Amino acid sequence: MKIQKSAKYDYGGISKNTEFEKWYDKDKMKKKIRTVNIYIRCGMVAAVMVVTRFFSELLAGFGLNLLWIMPLIGAAALVTMVYLRGIIRLIPLSKGRLDGKCILPLKETDWAVYNGEITRTQALASLVLPLIVFAAVFSAAAIFTGGMVRYSFLCLLITSCASCATDVAMLIHVAGNIEKNAVIYGEYKRVK
Repeated sequence: MKIQKSAKYDYGGISKNTEFEKWYDKDKMKKKIRTVNIYIRCGMVAAVMVVTRFFSELLAGFGLNLLWIMPLIGAAALVTMVYLRGIIRLIPLSKGRLDGKCILPLKETDWAVYNGEITRTQALASLVLPLIVFAAVFSAAAIFTGGMVRYSFLCLLITSCASCATDVAMLIHVAGNIEKNAVIYGEYKRVK
């Protein structure tokens, strides 16, 4: 796996002379993803407020210490989740090898890139896997802990699910625009 400042697809083998056609329009998807993210973020804030209400007595005991500790923990967790999400997304694409075709960007706004041909099934698995992993880990952690630790894991569960909002939007787009027997290479597809 390569770690680079920004991840870009290597379209050297794809040109208009091949069987590949463009299936993904960045500008249209940015608008859709932005809309989905607005709803997801509003839902995330509402869910955190509900969880906080249930833990209000516990949180009151921590006082001002909580005001500077929780944002630091939250920021560290978010940065970790962004990069971990990228690695998790690359696992189905590379069939678990995380080889030289896998590129993880240092910029948090870029997606992890796999410079190789993938199937529709691999693309769908790549988009849903981070949500499943984060939901399973943080749900289990919340179930088997208590008090302030449980509150933290519940907040991380909500935040991690919200961080996968872009993946959900892309999942819907891939499912609707890629044929079952298609081969995908970045923004291009080829039907077998």
